[in-house]
Amino acid sequence: MIRFIHAADLHLGRPMHQLQIFDKGLQQTLQSSLSTSFNRLIDTAINEQVDFILFSGDIYDSPTGALTEQFRFKAGMERLNAANIPAYVLFGNHDYQNTNGNHIKLPKNVTVFPSRVQAVTLTTKGNETVTLAGFSYNKQWLTTDPLSDYPQRQMTTDYQIGLLHGAEQTGRATEDRYAPFDFKAMQALGYDYWALGHIHRTQAVHDDERIWYAGNIQGMRANELGPKGALLVTITKNQLPHVETLETTDWQFYEKDVDLANVASVEDLRVAIEQALNEAHYVAQREGLNFLTVLNGQVMSDNEEALHWYHDYSEALIVEERRSMQRKYANQGEAFGQVALYAMKLAITTPPKELAYRSFDQQAVLKRITAYQEDEAFEQLIEPLLRNQQWLLNVWPNIDQEQFKADVIAQAREQLFFMNQTLTQE
Repeated sequence: MIRFIHAADLHLGRPMHQLQIFDKGLQQTLQSSLSTSFNRLIDTAINEQVDFILFSGDIYDSPTGALTEQFRFKAGMERLNAANIPAYVLFGNHDYQNTNGNHIKLPKNVTVFPSRVQAVTLTTKGNETVTLAGFSYNKQWLTTDPLSDYPQRQMTTDYQIGLLHGAEQTGRATEDRYAPFDFKAMQALGYDYWALGHIHRTQAVHDDERIWYAGNIQGMRANELGPKGALLVTITKNQLPHVETLETTDWQFYEKDVDLANVASVEDLRVAIEQALNEAHYVAQREGLNFLTVLNGQVMSDNEEALHWYHDYSEALIVEERRSMQRKYANQGEAFGQVALYAMKLAITTPPKELAYRSFDQQAVLKRITAYQEDEAFEQLIEPLLRNQQWLLNVWPNIDQEQFKADVIAQAREQLFFMNQTLTQE
């Protein structure tokens, strides 16, 4: 029997730009929380006395990895080394240059997979053999299926495990940029377990208990909801893996709907927002967690003045609620049960009769704009810019990329809203 931890997508060094705008103190807390999550992961590996630990890509958030974060990761590996726990690491599409000699030397217990598929074998403390196969990215986008380079299951080893940072093939060239694999081909290799990275959700691919995404260890975007962590995997020879989730963080993104059906004034809107946040606070205290809350509200009206009112005052109320919570938790100093209002998504629509003035449905467009918050979808949107060598070399590396994305999406939503007002008046 073997026991190991499967982790991925640490994204050490990833900033939370939106927090910096309205709460720099909370931003610092979340940056520390990412480090805390990583340290908890190492603590768990040592306490559970696992046979080894796997890191399936995107250890760092940038191609080379900030030096501070490299030292942080090295310190974790040294702790594992002191506990005689081997670590196996591959780099993904975010930290793809780390195989080029741009990182500090890691301790002897760490094996970093090169840019070509390599298989290595270890012998566990229980005197069982485990063969691991994987590779690291050497560029940001990999468009070919890598599975043909992975060896078939070897009968001379007790267990065989594949590591891969990538996504399942879609058949669409604009999306298949992250080592697009064929699920059936992956199954056909006959491995005991596949430790996948890249998708920030814990899930078994097509419910196959041998093929798992670990998810990320700390949610850093509003769409990364719920608990985050890694997987503790136990495999007995010739049996399916037993997979347990390990939660590593105290801060989670939490989504809450706001009932705006009876809101008819500014005070009604304030009470609705406050009530939703109080309910989130109750859940956070009950679960012993802290929440970065995303509120969802929807308003339908054919009154132009009311539409502007919702749009303008909701933003002002959000700012005031954030200030109120900052004061509250600063005074109480709570370790958990804190609730920060990260964002409020207010969908403003007009009745169907007004939609006849437009050639598109506002809700569908709003949904499309929201989808661009995903890093991969936004990259596809700005692909013409990324193909421009001057932009790619001189502009893109020197701007705040997350803020650029946020500004583009905010401008799109703003244009859609005011376009709706103009068309309604005609």
